[in-house]
Amino acid sequence: MNLVWLLKFATLLTIGNMLKSQYPYSLQILPKSDILKDKNGNFIPGTSDWEEVCKCRDEHGRNYKIETPDGIGYVATFVVFAPKGTEPLSRGTTIRVMDGDTLRITGKVIISRKEQFNTRLWV
Repeated sequence: MNLVWLLKFATLLTIGNMLKSQYPYSLQILPKSDILKDKNGNFIPGTSDWEEVCKCRDEHGRNYKIETPDGIGYVATFVVFAPKGTEPLSRGTTIRVMDGDTLRITGKVIISRKEQFNTRLWV
């Protein structure tokens, strides 16, 4: 009985380490903030902080030619991969990919979609 439990535990640790190494970075979004009015009726921009969405990995340095559903062609510089089940982000969402405190990528989402093994974002 103890051997079976030990094997299950070792399997879970292995899967956890695989996911950690497959998605070593953090995907963050900058939510759109509302424009506010001060007490004098003047418009002031809202403030927002970066929010972590999930772990991710990225590929960059190539030009990815993609076409959006409305038929417009774009050239993306980066592709960001998020774990399977991550909800796609809206076009125009400002993202960044962080490696600890180091910025790897920043930009706006051109297109994002769920796929069989992951969710991909072209930036």
